[in-house]
Amino acid sequence: MNTPCPPSRATFIQKANNDISDILRFLRNQGAPLMVSVYPYWGYVHNRLSMHLDFALFKSKKPVLTDTFNVKYYNLLDAMVDAFYRAMERVGVSEVPIVIGEIGWPTAGGEHNVTTTQNAAIFNQNLLKHLEARKGTPKKPQFAIEAYIRSLYDEKDKSIHPSYQSFGIFETNGNPKYPLFKKSSN
Repeated sequence: MNTPCPPSRATFIQKANNDISDILRFLRNQGAPLMVSVYPYWGYVHNRLSMHLDFALFKSKKPVLTDTFNVKYYNLLDAMVDAFYRAMERVGVSEVPIVIGEIGWPTAGGEHNVTTTQNAAIFNQNLLKHLEARKGTPKKPQFAIEAYIRSLYDEKDKSIHPSYQSFGIFETNGNPKYPLFKKSSN
């Protein structure tokens, strides 16, 4: 995508417009969603000079971003998803719901004060709360967000950037890195 912030100005890169519009029309005709990877971690890392970490971690108590149409954003995830919806509108297919096929926060391998176990716990715990609210995004409140956390375990064997290797929510021995789910009374 080009210019994902503010969301109302988002577009797909020019050379992808034809392909993405064909894909979106196919998905619309099939009644299927579009699966995308959405990483507020990367959105924050690439914009940290102009963005507060609380916005990426769902901790903002007041709107951090007000879009062109006076749409207010309290978290980066909603802004990123709405940017994608706006780019879809620009290619003429807006009614395909988005499903987040990959999302998460790394516990290591990146900037020492950002890729921490504590930040990953905060992000994923707040992500679950956000998803449980089933409110959708400010642009598409009628579409509850469906999302899948990227990895159960770290992927240390992959020869990729070290932060990509550290999205797991469990250690390789099966122990959780941090508490994620509420304890059930059953």
